[in-house]
Amino acid sequence: MRSGNANFKLSGKRYTTLGLPYDTQSVIHYGPRTASINGKKTIVSKDPTKKIGRSKGWTDLDVLKVNTLYKCDATVTGEPIAKWQGTTELTPTHAGKQTTPRDTMPTSVTMSTVPLEMTTDETTTATRVRATRVVCTFDEDLCGFTEGTSDDFNWSWSQEGKGTPSRRTGPKSDHTIGHGRFLFIEANKKAPGKKAHGLSPVYSTTGPHCLTFYYHMRGQGIGSLNVYLRTVGMGTNDDRKLWSLSGPQGNKWSKAGVTFNTAANFQVIFEGVRGTSAQGDIAIDDMILDTGPCA
Repeated sequence: MRSGNANFKLSGKRYTTLGLPYDTQSVIHYGPRTASINGKKTIVSKDPTKKIGRSKGWTDLDVLKVNTLYKCDATVTGEPIAKWQGTTELTPTHAGKQTTPRDTMPTSVTMSTVPLEMTTDETTTATRVRATRVVCTFDEDLCGFTEGTSDDFNWSWSQEGKGTPSRRTGPKSDHTIGHGRFLFIEANKKAPGKKAHGLSPVYSTTGPHCLTFYYHMRGQGIGSLNVYLRTVGMGTNDDRKLWSLSGPQGNKWSKAGVTFNTAANFQVIFEGVRGTSAQGDIAIDDMILDTGPCA
């Protein structure tokens, strides 16, 4: 390899994964023979089925990362995007094995220029996160989410690239990349009205915030999905309902958004309520929390 080793080493303070899988075929990825002095490969993938580098066009993950970092709103499709599409909603084409935005709950991810501060909250023993943007795709981890201590049952973290286990309910794939993971409540063998809670870390930003996420509510026995804001501090917790939806909403991922104000540390709580039958799986994916009101 010729001189230029510095190009292959970055400080941990200069990059972020955004909680997304490493993309060997990114349009900005080095090719397999970059900086070679004898024509032999300088970069190889641990997975021999994955190619290194890309000759043209953007991958699904390229589009998703740009949309996330620049706060654009677009749905990833299965085809490489050769031309910038702005904020236009894209239609899934299911090309090859790639499609659009799944065992239990989300890591807080901030843009590389935003410091991430994590401490322990004395009143809740939860993690406190201070950042201007949090992105949770659930593909790599649970974003610091935890279960409620007195839940009737728990949220589940889907298997990679698979849907919920029950038939005729729940999504068949995640919303982010089509072969990732999401959170869901499994309605089978649960009594009607039983609840599961997913609690975010404690966030320490104040003022107006915008919370967006995607939900999937397919099945004749769908119950309810509720979102609460929990104000944390002074030894007390105050819960306020931000958003709620009940009943079947079709076999699709839909986007929800809500603006709220807070003057203290807070948590976001997703509550899934079991409906009238086992055909009541509810799923969530791609949560984004921004400071400032929703556009």
